[in-house]
Amino acid sequence: MHHNNNYIPPLQQAAYCAGGIGKDLIYWLITAFFLLFLTLNGNCSQSYILTLFIAGRLFDAITDPLMGLITDLTKSRFGKFKPWIGLGAILSAISTVLLFYVPDLSPDQYRIYAAAMFIIWTVSYTLCDIPYWAMIPSFGSKPHPREQISAWGRLGTLLGGQVIIAIGTYLSRNIPDPVLLTRSFFTLAIACALIFLITQISLIALIPIKQENYQGTPFKARHALKLILCNDELLIIMAVTLLLQTGIGLSHSAIFNFITRSEGLPAGALDSAVIAGACAQALTLLALLPLISLLGRRRLFITGAACMIAGILFLCLLRFENLGLANLTCAYTLFSVGLALCSVLTTIMLADSVDYGEFRTGVRAEALLFAAQTMSVKLGLVVAYLITGFSAAFSKLIALPSGINVPPQFSYRMLLIMAVICCALMLVIYLKSYRLHGAFFKNMLSTLEQIRQTFRGGAGADTTALAMGQTAKAEREQSFTPSYYPDNSTQTYSPVAGDISAGGADSFDAPAPAASLQDIQPFSTHTLVRYALDKSCIVRLKADGLTLPVIVDKLGNLTERLGSISSAALLTAAVLKKHEISSCAIAQGIAIAHARGPFALRPCMALAVLDEPLADLICPDGSSCDVIFLIASPDDGYSHLTLLGRLSLMLNEPGFADKLRKASSRHEIYDRLLQCSLKLTRSIAH
Repeated sequence: MHHNNNYIPPLQQAAYCAGGIGKDLIYWLITAFFLLFLTLNGNCSQSYILTLFIAGRLFDAITDPLMGLITDLTKSRFGKFKPWIGLGAILSAISTVLLFYVPDLSPDQYRIYAAAMFIIWTVSYTLCDIPYWAMIPSFGSKPHPREQISAWGRLGTLLGGQVIIAIGTYLSRNIPDPVLLTRSFFTLAIACALIFLITQISLIALIPIKQENYQGTPFKARHALKLILCNDELLIIMAVTLLLQTGIGLSHSAIFNFITRSEGLPAGALDSAVIAGACAQALTLLALLPLISLLGRRRLFITGAACMIAGILFLCLLRFENLGLANLTCAYTLFSVGLALCSVLTTIMLADSVDYGEFRTGVRAEALLFAAQTMSVKLGLVVAYLITGFSAAFSKLIALPSGINVPPQFSYRMLLIMAVICCALMLVIYLKSYRLHGAFFKNMLSTLEQIRQTFRGGAGADTTALAMGQTAKAEREQSFTPSYYPDNSTQTYSPVAGDISAGGADSFDAPAPAASLQDIQPFSTHTLVRYALDKSCIVRLKADGLTLPVIVDKLGNLTERLGSISSAALLTAAVLKKHEISSCAIAQGIAIAHARGPFALRPCMALAVLDEPLADLICPDGSSCDVIFLIASPDDGYSHLTLLGRLSLMLNEPGFADKLRKASSRHEIYDRLLQCSLKLTRSIAH
């Protein structure tokens, strides 16, 4: 896309922002005013309209992952995003116009026509919406460009939505004749469709999508569900998004359906509050990068959620008869600032989850993962629609004395309280579970970029790979005599010496990887400790009743569940057979149980940290083992010894094993391993 991974040309930023403006012009034209349009001619009942919109949103949510899958499978000289953006723009523009066209049909025929056109529009819009957002990771692999382009994209969608809502509201209030209003909306639909086409063409023409030129693991359709379910950070983001959108939908429903009934507000007060909120959102998005630099993403998301909750609670505490323009504007502005922060940060988080998915699985699937998130958005809106109807119905079930009606603020406050609960749950899930920040996130990006550079064979990749290849044999030789002993004694022990002395397959005569890039690729990627070890394969166990076979079996099952090995039973048998020949206990309470064979689908590693040492697993220095690594590798002649050597070098770091023991969780253990592995790789490369 560009040569500098931290720089996005202003013209590309403007084109992406304009694409968001055009996209949300037609989105909010349909979302906000198609309901009104259907009621103007009297052919559609309220129940039909509500059913149509809920069914359309559910259908849209189902088709989103399918569209993401199709996009990621697309191969063309224009990339995988642009063809679908172009096709979706054309079909969306045509279907938008047809939705606001009233053919000469009977009421029953018109309802069928409206439903068919709405479904066609839904599918057409999905064709361009998913690729639009999935483009974000392509603007650069570092945080700054993603934050920048996400802010411009959200700003564009905000402007597009606010402009069309303002125009549509003006038309509906100032044209009392239904026939003239119908014609006005048809004219507006034509104008929006033309603007949409122009902005999407500009986006396609001005933004050159970067095509990665390395050959990673190919994307297969049958792996789509697994790619989503294995990406735990994506699942967290989906849950956060679902709760966020439900909270937004409930809040807006309460504000726009009930506040308009308040007799304590002057005319146009709600419009003024909405304009103030829109301006606050725009200013927040423009100030996003400085705010991230000042507070960091994590604190900024907490701030956004707190602003949403505070704004909703402020509205909830006010009474209808004394709302007041100042109170309403202040509350809605506070809510809008939080909405802008949470919305744009979840978009950035989603872009990061694409890298995380590639880091865990080796497969890059931008559109599929973004589609999973947009599915959550639409499901959240459906939940809000349903709750809104349920709350109104529930308020009528309460038994009151004869002649007393349920006040409208009952449902109003019920919706706002539910919105607060959604936002609070969203924040709790984020704080408890989301981890793509800090040292772990930085190390992950650094690891991923090293893997990409090696595969690309770009600038500096050959030098790094060659340096790794030239030091590979020396590194393995060093791994056979690690200095595990803190007293600097001359005694040494080899983690695989038993294999050599017993005439095993692992020996100094194993072929060293050649120095060419083609031969070095597996060494410099798959044999990195931080690539071989997944955090789901790290466990803390109570030693009571455990034995080495039980621990190895537990770790083997974790790696099999991850898809790294074909059979945990075969791995366990191979490890225990090797352990009988030569103990896997090394030194300082560390054991490295390892085996290689056809059961290993790729180099992989697992780790168990025990609360107490195993009494029957004794190291040569007399210590009992409480840190047990499990390594499995294909029988390719180099990855097994290389991974053993890498791990041995890491364990040579003074106090490193103690850091693993003292870590409070597997996440902390994983972070420490990543940091040490990255430091080791840099020292070898340079």
